[in-house]
Amino acid sequence: MRILYCNKYNFPFSGTEVHLFELMDLMRSGGHEVALFSMSDPRGPRTEYDQHFLPRVDFKQGKRGLISNARLTAHAIYSREARRRLRGMITEFRPDVAHVRNIYHHLSPSILWELKKHGVPVIYHLNDTTWWRMAALAKNAADGNFGTLRPKTATREDADPRSCWRRRRTFTNGSEHTSVA
Repeated sequence: MRILYCNKYNFPFSGTEVHLFELMDLMRSGGHEVALFSMSDPRGPRTEYDQHFLPRVDFKQGKRGLISNARLTAHAIYSREARRRLRGMITEFRPDVAHVRNIYHHLSPSILWELKKHGVPVIYHLNDTTWWRMAALAKNAADGNFGTLRPKTATREDADPRSCWRRRRTFTNGSEHTSVA
């Protein structure tokens, strides 16, 4: 199987990336072909697909002007460049499936539309922290506190996805299945 991993960092920035690279090694040892789509950073190992990586985007850089901030905001929501570069990666690597995690504003959700356009099934990985935050939002909304996020109020029991959404969507082999929770 050919697995395309999509993650904003191409080096072990945090535990998320350490886990990702260990998973990629595990899949390679099982006979699978794997590749990474990411931002380019000299701290990451060289790969045969580096030419498809996005240039490094630093959202924590000091003061910027209004136009720079507007461009960064637009990039975080939708990046034509990310889609274009991923298109090249898909054409060259030809993945059977994509494992997407930690894309947020650096790679942008626009890559999901490109994967769908090419019929690449997606596994979207959400970390526990993400579930807890979503659970906290749902819990606060249920209590009438819209727009507030207090992660300390969320517990593991709150992290049940049925408590966050009335509808759940599951994607398998490119087909969408919706179930009412």
